[in-house]
Amino acid sequence: MAGTTDFVARRKPAWDQLAALVERAGAQGVRGLSRDDLRALGPLYRRAASDLAYARLRGAEPQLVAYLNDLVGRAHGLLYAERGPGFGRLWRFIAVGFPRLLRARRAYVLLAAATFFFGGFLSAGITAANPRAARIFVPHVVENPEYYKNLPKDISDAQRPFFSAFLMQNNIRVAVMAFAVGMLGGFPTLLLLFYNGLPIGSLAVQQHHAGYDVVLWSFLLPHGVPELTAIFIAGGAGMLVGHALVAPGELSRKDALTVAGRDAVRLLLGTVLLFVIAGLIESFISPTALPAAFKFTFAALGAAGMWFYFTRGKEPHSSSA
Repeated sequence: MAGTTDFVARRKPAWDQLAALVERAGAQGVRGLSRDDLRALGPLYRRAASDLAYARLRGAEPQLVAYLNDLVGRAHGLLYAERGPGFGRLWRFIAVGFPRLLRARRAYVLLAAATFFFGGFLSAGITAANPRAARIFVPHVVENPEYYKNLPKDISDAQRPFFSAFLMQNNIRVAVMAFAVGMLGGFPTLLLLFYNGLPIGSLAVQQHHAGYDVVLWSFLLPHGVPELTAIFIAGGAGMLVGHALVAPGELSRKDALTVAGRDAVRLLLGTVLLFVIAGLIESFISPTALPAAFKFTFAALGAAGMWFYFTRGKEPHSSSA
């Protein structure tokens, strides 16, 4: 490689500075560097990587290529170690990535919610017009109108952990199904959401006629807030994929599915925590003998907290290297 001496002479101070930063970081990683060091790390790494590519392209001496390769490798490990898989990345997704993605794809989630509630309002109207129709939508409650009133004594303390695990598993299964059938074009997801909304409306009317409004809603609302939100998000994820399949727009169908699929899977993963929370509430708060006022307050605070989380989560300020 012609001009190696001049190349090394011009670039070596930057290499030495990068090597010093890597040594200074040591076992602590980027946490061992000052703010000024962090600002310098990114540009120095990019220059060294560019120099390595240039040296390889121009056929530089093997010793120089090996030195730069080692330096760039160590700097890369330092610079990107904090961005790799782990708790930090998971926390960033939960705190920032998930609510931001949800806001970007909210149209699909809102459509999922509207479809579910349309089924609920339709069955409520049918049951109000003909109370016998409740046997079609909620036969187990028609046969036992005090079903929800008796739940606190029907589930013992020893059974609650198993009940919670069963509910989480069942709800996650419904969410995965709503997501999966979206790959058939989105319409099956709408149908599934509509079908799952039917019992809610009929149940509300049936329990109103039986005089158990407070019993019903004090049971449903505490866990229903996170549970239904998660189901709507999962349904929205399914419709996102279905829309990309049916109407890819200016992208090829493959590219549209790739983009939509990536966001849809992340939306689905974000619902797991909501389902875990809902399952715990549905076992340890909803079916207990706690006062109805407490349960309604708990549900309201949960709804307010979720609204704040989904609408106010912003990208934290960070200094870029």
